[in-house]
Amino acid sequence: MNYEDFKTLIVHNGNSEDWLYDEFHQVYTLKENLSVSIHFCKERGTEEVSKDWFTKTGSSKGRELFFDIHLGASLIEQLRFYELDNGNVLMPEADTLDTVSEYHYSIARAVNKPNAKPNDDVIDEYFDRLGWRIYKTSNE
Repeated sequence: MNYEDFKTLIVHNGNSEDWLYDEFHQVYTLKENLSVSIHFCKERGTEEVSKDWFTKTGSSKGRELFFDIHLGASLIEQLRFYELDNGNVLMPEADTLDTVSEYHYSIARAVNKPNAKPNDDVIDEYFDRLGWRIYKTSNE
């Protein structure tokens, strides 16, 4: 599996119900492919930060969190998220055009599972508040 295939797999399984969540270990595992997992990175800490865009969500400060994306034992990448609204949502980092790739959006939907309302409404509500758009990254 190459990196593009990996991203496509994540995008095609972009709903919180596509993932198993182990609260004790803070690990999300893809139901379709148990070798794909997302691990909360305890080593990076949970520093409180402030970004201009936080105010559009009703938060002035948030916590910076990191998640390690794995395929089997291989670390694919580490992604930064922000916990906002007293822990009600984890938001990815948008680019300067207020856009987020569908790959990062799909991961955001997965890691919001403990907080998600039915149909992953919680993450979509925050994207709407921020006016963020999602751009296509997979080949399909």
